[in-house]
Amino acid sequence: MAARKARPEWKPELTISGSTQYLGVKPYGMERFDQLFTPRQLVALSTFSDLVGEAIKCVVRDAVDSGLLDNSKPICEGGMEALAYAEAVGIYLGLGVSKIADSGNALVSWKASMNQPIHLFTRQAIPMMWDYAEPSVFRMRWVIPL
Repeated sequence: MAARKARPEWKPELTISGSTQYLGVKPYGMERFDQLFTPRQLVALSTFSDLVGEAIKCVVRDAVDSGLLDNSKPICEGGMEALAYAEAVGIYLGLGVSKIADSGNALVSWKASMNQPIHLFTRQAIPMMWDYAEPSVFRMRWVIPL
């Protein structure tokens, strides 16, 4: 089965800092952020993250083709042309990847009354879960306020 053969090329091997009062996973051996995800979830997240960078390059090219200036001034320097526009698109795509990380990890619980998985960060704590629901990242419904 292909899902079991997934091996991520990159992992967020950062130590989870803080008190075990709010981080219920630490007493169970989850000391790093990469341990909150299965290998296939990490592959999906790193793939989507890489695609954000590729999308930014495509948006710059398409923006220049549609008439925006290619002045290479980033959004943080007040840019308002192709590069700044592409970076803004990249920010929104990055927020989408963040939402996938919130709903696509090994600590997502199932809410039976709503018949759906509930994302991990519902409060300022990471509780330990003994089993988890794993929604498909391709079928998640997003509500993004405009």
